Amino acid sequence: MPRTRYLNVAMAARLAGVSRGEIQREIRAGRLKTFEGMVSEEDLRAVYPDIELEDSAVIERMQAIKDAALFKYADSEQSDEQALREEVNRLRAQLSEARVELGRYRNLVLALKERLEEIQQSEDCTRQQKLVLQALVGWMLARMSRPG
Repeated sequence: MPRTRYLNVAMAARLAGVSRGEIQREIRAGRLKTFEGMVSEEDLRAVYPDIELEDSAVIERMQAIKDAALFKYADSEQSDEQALREEVNRLRAQLSEARVELGRYRNLVLALKERLEEIQQSEDCTRQQKLVLQALVGWMLARMSRPG
């Protein structure tokens, strides 16, 4: 038993050689039945007996194109999702590396601060040098605590 094929209003109008408005008028008048907004080929032929539904190869081809486009859309959506996952993972790895590097710089600055304080407290350091070192350590700590 052949499967009933349904056409959207635009395709039905194209095959019947009439406007979409004409098809919609036939639907409103009850001469053309619809199922979920689609018109069956048999009902279309009943209202427009002169149409050539042998052009169904065109319909099948259009349906195949439409199905392929939907598959491609779903596939591209999946690949977009996969690409986003990969990007998130790449960014996580970069963030982790940046945190490690930041920790190394923070440790370096803290070690430098300790060394400068040791020099400042040595007996060889003059009063003026101690003031300069104190200002330098204060400046470094202020810069470290500032965001950005």
